[in-house]
Amino acid sequence: MLQAAVQNRFLVLYMATGGREMLMVEQVHRPTESTVWMHLPDERFESAFPEFQRDDEKGLPKKAGLLVGDHNRFLQQFKFGQDEN
Repeated sequence: MLQAAVQNRFLVLYMATGGREMLMVEQVHRPTESTVWMHLPDERFESAFPEFQRDDEKGLPKKAGLLVGDHNRFLQQFKFGQDEN
């Protein structure tokens, strides 16, 4: 339920800003466990997601599923599917 609420907030912000470089992806670990990652182009947007913490790009998975964002940008950065780690 939390993921749906977060995804809805992200989608509202995405639509309001024209999606400027925003991505929301999911890294699936097991069928009932996943990590949601976001790319926000402006630090001011972080206040809309207090349940998330900042991380650098080193922590990004190599494989993920696109939840919200530009499909072409997603394909440039990630492989589609589950992360093996």
